[in-house]
Amino acid sequence: MLGFFLAAALSAAEPPPVPCDVECERLAAGTLLDQGETRAAVEHLKGARRRFPDDSQLVLQLARAYLLENNLFWAERTLQEALTRWPDDPEIRSWLAAVHLRQGDPELVIADLDAKYTPTDDPQRARWRLLTVSQARLAGNDAEADSMLSQIAGSDVLYPEDLRLWASLNSSSNPWWSESFTGTLEIGAGRTSNALAGSPTDPGISGGPSGFIPLRLHSRFTPPSDKSLKPAIDLEVLGTGLIKDEYSDLSSLQAGLRLGAMVLDGERRWTFGYRAEALWLNQDSPLYSEAHRAELEVEWADGQVVFMGGGHRKYRDERRTRWEGEIGIGGPLRFTSRAPLIAGATLRLSNAQSPAYDQLGISAAASTTMPLGRRTSLRIAVSGIWENYLHSGGDEGRLVFGTEEKRRDLLGRLGLTLWAPAWHRLRPGFEVRYTRRDSTADETPGFDFSYREWRAMAWLRWTFKADPWAPRTVDKDDHMPLDWGLESGAGMDQERILDLLRGDEELRRGSSCGIP
Repeated sequence: MLGFFLAAALSAAEPPPVPCDVECERLAAGTLLDQGETRAAVEHLKGARRRFPDDSQLVLQLARAYLLENNLFWAERTLQEALTRWPDDPEIRSWLAAVHLRQGDPELVIADLDAKYTPTDDPQRARWRLLTVSQARLAGNDAEADSMLSQIAGSDVLYPEDLRLWASLNSSSNPWWSESFTGTLEIGAGRTSNALAGSPTDPGISGGPSGFIPLRLHSRFTPPSDKSLKPAIDLEVLGTGLIKDEYSDLSSLQAGLRLGAMVLDGERRWTFGYRAEALWLNQDSPLYSEAHRAELEVEWADGQVVFMGGGHRKYRDERRTRWEGEIGIGGPLRFTSRAPLIAGATLRLSNAQSPAYDQLGISAAASTTMPLGRRTSLRIAVSGIWENYLHSGGDEGRLVFGTEEKRRDLLGRLGLTLWAPAWHRLRPGFEVRYTRRDSTADETPGFDFSYREWRAMAWLRWTFKADPWAPRTVDKDDHMPLDWGLESGAGMDQERILDLLRGDEELRRGSSCGIP
């Protein structure tokens, strides 16, 4: 009992809590918004506004909380009430115009952007110009919108979130527009039940389990141009590091560089170029193969694509050195809007130094990505390859494949990848994949080209983009970010058929020289 009275006396002696000033209120609400607690932020900001009715930043913060909830009605009402109090505030006007854009009312946007209230501050003035472009686009005045958008140059200064609006407007104006530097980098860690499955050397035996580290990099550089022809440089790196010492000498790294150009032809984009490739193994003589190829891709704005290429590929084993060519077609198949399917097929033909390695191959692949909610998605991919070694058999076939019968292979693959929500362009994922290859060359010991494989991989994907020619950005200390309602890119990633085919080396070059 004495302890109770003592504690009560001590607490009574403590000074009362210091009232939270306006900066404290903003900080507390901002923390809630950063944590995704929008409903708690709304309730907090309602009370803060009653205590500090003369602070316009609290109004914007409350409107932002409503916008993050996609509650356009209360965002509009909050901003309209603020406009009666601060009719000359261009920032409140720009926020209200953004809400009216999201509501699809271009006439109200015109009223919000009254010329007599045009801001003098550079980023605010640029925002008004972007809003004017958006209003013209919403009203169906595309030519006027494109003209005004082209006047926003690299010398302009934007808020960081407005740069995303600028990019979105450019994409809607030109389906082929993109930032000058784009790409994805994926690095992972996994385990395979068969470390020799899909090995570049096509060893003819199955291996044991091993851990491995996969790497995939795809990037493109296209400097801006106001002409229909512009250069394009593609860099690609594919690698696999096998951890178990027994198989580490088959760890591989392939690099490809394509120097080319794009021709924009309305709804089509033609991309052509010269590609150089090299494949290295973790061996005393690391260079295993190199290739020099010419390639052409024709893409339509709806995602359809036709591609072809060919050239010379030199191997360390001269018998496999070959001239090769392929042609393919693919694109989206929209059975449902929820989970669009992309599919494609490729026909390949090669003429090798040894007739036993001459090949006719057909490969096909399909993929769909289903949203699971909370920015999580499941990707399902299936692929298959049929290969006919046209002139195998006989003495040469017995030497390289262990059989005088003609070699034919059939490979099938199923992969499931669960992608978690992205954070700062980093997205974790987990993939499970099963591969089976059946070959007619599978009866002679040491020449069994059939195999089975399970593998599991954890991925971390980084999607990057940059444009040194884009408008500059500035982020002021007291700036309140405006949510434009644009897709964040953290949901499902858009996949093209070329990405699907190039992401699997066995599909692109044939299973006899694929990278695991």
